[in-house]
Amino acid sequence: MGRAPFIVVLTAVVLAMTAVRASAYPTGLLDQEAGTALGAVTSLASGLDPTIVDVAVTDDQLLSAGVVVNSIPTLLADPNRLIVDDDLAECPNAQFTSINAAVAAASPGGTIRVCPGEYKESVPILKAGLTLQAPRQQGQATECKQDVPPDPTKQAILEYNATLNGGNPSIGFDVEAPGVTIEGFTIQPDPTFVASNGVGIFTSRFFAGYDIRHNVVQNNTMGIYVNSDGSAPTYVRENCARDNNLGGAASGNGVYSDQGLSNAQITNNYFTGDDNGSIVIDTFLTTPHDIAITHNESVDDGAIVTFASSGPSAFNLTVDYNKVIGSVGSGIVTFNVTTSEYAYNQVENGNFNGVSLHETTSSIVKSNKAVGFGLSGIRIGESSDNNTVATNRAENNGEAGLAATVNSIGNTIKQNHMKGNDPDCYDDTVGSGTAGTGNFWINDFGYTENRPGLCKHATP
Repeated sequence: MGRAPFIVVLTAVVLAMTAVRASAYPTGLLDQEAGTALGAVTSLASGLDPTIVDVAVTDDQLLSAGVVVNSIPTLLADPNRLIVDDDLAECPNAQFTSINAAVAAASPGGTIRVCPGEYKESVPILKAGLTLQAPRQQGQATECKQDVPPDPTKQAILEYNATLNGGNPSIGFDVEAPGVTIEGFTIQPDPTFVASNGVGIFTSRFFAGYDIRHNVVQNNTMGIYVNSDGSAPTYVRENCARDNNLGGAASGNGVYSDQGLSNAQITNNYFTGDDNGSIVIDTFLTTPHDIAITHNESVDDGAIVTFASSGPSAFNLTVDYNKVIGSVGSGIVTFNVTTSEYAYNQVENGNFNGVSLHETTSSIVKSNKAVGFGLSGIRIGESSDNNTVATNRAENNGEAGLAATVNSIGNTIKQNHMKGNDPDCYDDTVGSGTAGTGNFWINDFGYTENRPGLCKHATP
């Protein structure tokens, strides 16, 4: 099947620090769906917008940008499509009563329509280009906020177990072929058989071109375990990830990757109740690169985390227009990343830092709003060097509004606005920069600072 054993993910807010890695990478960049291009990363440093944005992304943008809402498909309209109905109640003319039987009968590139019902099976997919489509009533943020038991008369519910998929771990859809689409399902473990190590949807790192959309993944160890070889675009979009805290390695993650991911877009998903991370992109095999994470919403969930815990730095990542409210840890965390962008995100009321950089270099942190975190609003730490941190707003955080610390030097810190923090502006580095620090503070506004000269002080 090509799967590696699960690796326990590092907690999204406590990252093991390793030596700084200096690498150079090609500049080929992935255009992405949410209206900002990764190709614009280098231009932002010289063309900064002096306007400080109060709200990084609106609720309307989160719900609608890039989302196409379709009505329930007419399951019997096309006689050439294979149709599945577990009890033949909703679709009495269906040819199959199990999804596995339809997959076995389908030709590569075929479409399988799955009618409402309860499907107690695990589904390996070994044929390229298959589309598995259920009635698409879920996946939107408005429908994910309420934890309502799924209705088998309206939804196709896959309750997986290990009996058809080689034992441990258990997987709902195990995608081992390129170009596969999974759409409109509710996917959860069968509690009778799965006590730990359950994955809603798995995609193999040996292929690409997946489209995972409009699904509800809930009560799994991890909701969507996405990997790809980058040979074609992969999409994870408009899904609902809820309460994926089943025991096992890498538990508590809505969307997770550690085998390699590139040429991918993770957009317009909604996360709630996942105890570790809403989105965690890591690697133990292939360096993550050219990934757009945009217009996602996380409420009472975990951080958005992009990092490379082993090997070269992750690169060409865009994390823009996301909303993280009430995180169990930080809002957005980076570790061992270069030439990437973190912009126009709204992060509020988490336990640790709003936006936290670790060993992150030559990247843009722009126009984020960080409010009400237990630690700092924006933190530049652990040798995060030569970044541009501009036009961010940090308010009412327990520690610094914007902090540069732990040997992080060469950063341009420009036109940020801080108030109500302790202090607003903080830098404990040493060098030839502003006020004897190793960084350059330019037209930053704040009312308190740990050393004179970092911030311009206006009258509140």
